[in-house]
Amino acid sequence: MSRRLKNGWWTTGAIAEYCGVDRATVLRWIKKGRLTAYTTPGGHRRVRGEDFRKFLHDVNLPVDEAFE
Repeated sequence: MSRRLKNGWWTTGAIAEYCGVDRATVLRWIKKGRLTAYTTPGGHRRVRGEDFRKFLHDVNLPVDEAFE
């Protein structure tokens, strides 16, 4: 399973895989402001690890022990 990018940022695909949802669901979370994301110059969304961890805590989803 791909976890995150080497620099600590997560792609929407990696988040979807981690949470067991479709990528469109992750984009919906971002659009509704539930998950903070940044847009790259190429139009891709990236989520900082800290923001993803906060989101998981806020929605009571488990945090993998190997998250760091």
